[in-house]
Amino acid sequence: MESGFGRPHTSGTSAASPPQIAMTTELDRRGFITSCAGASLAAAIGAVPAAAKGPAMPSKRNVRKALKYGMIGPGDTVLEKFSLIKELGFDGVEPDAPSGLDKDE
Repeated sequence: MESGFGRPHTSGTSAASPPQIAMTTELDRRGFITSCAGASLAAAIGAVPAAAKGPAMPSKRNVRKALKYGMIGPGDTVLEKFSLIKELGFDGVEPDAPSGLDKDE
């Protein structure tokens, strides 16, 4: 009885004889999946050391805080609103689009 690619096949009726392994050239579905999984695992394990040798993360990340223009409540003019968010520690403003802001102001 053949049991697939690389699986032990016992021949003979003697219980004392070691099992014979029959290597076939046929590849069933289970054997194909097993071979693909093994190859994928080997490729992944081989790639891990190469990825670990890559450049290290910078110790300090440059994170900037910003907000949308419509989120700024107080202030009548654009200059007043920008001054307020600068005092509060924000680095930038993203304009609302489309908006009714005066581009010259």
